[in-house]
Formats: sequence, structure tokens, C-alpha cells
Amino acid sequence: LQARGIDVVLIDPQYVPAVAEKTENASRMVKLLGDVAKLKNISVFPRFDVMRQWHEDEKMPFDKFVIGDGLHMNDWGYACFAQLLGDTIIKSVGQVKAGVNIPANVMTFRPM
Repeated sequence: LQARGIDVVLIDPQYVPAVAEKTENASRMVKLLGDVAKLKNISVFPRFDVMRQWHEDEKMPFDKFVIGDGLHMNDWGYACFAQLLGDTIIKSVGQVKAGVNIPANVMTFRPM
């Protein structure tokens, strides 16, 4: 994709019960994606940290943003995810056009 001039953004795993139960594996995957992104000079959207913040810091129960299977986001979760990802892309594009270096973390954690 990069060779064709296509921008790439990796998205790390969801923080949901099925994944959170295997914290060590999830943490390794998040680190691996970060390492690949650094190597390839691409961005990673920190979905795992966003969703963990919703649950742990904001004290949201999983059923607020995850469906009953404990693995997939519900409409509310996807709407928040889409808004945050869109905001991040817009902010990054604006900084590129302005010639500003993009900071490592352009996220604003804001559940809808």
C-alpha cells in the first residue's frame, strides 16, 4: 500500500471481555503493532487504550459499548470509535498541510 502512495493506519485490538481476559496476549499484540508501525513509519490508532479508558477510568460497563458476545462493539462503541478515528485523521491531515510534525499521540479520548 505504501509503495502505491496509500496512507496506512493500523488499529490495535479492542479492549473487550474476550480480549481483556488474556491481558498478556493483548499487550503483546499492541506492542507488536506499535513496533511494526514504527518500522514502517505509519500510525497506530490506540483503540485498546481508548476502550480500556472507557471501562477502567470512566467506569463504563462493557455492555455500554460491547454486544453480548463479549467480543464485538455495539453501535455506540462503533460510533465513538469512528468519531475518534475521524478526528485523529482530520487533525493529522491539518498538521501535515501546515508542515507541522505530527505528535505521537493525536488522540482526544472523548466518548460520545
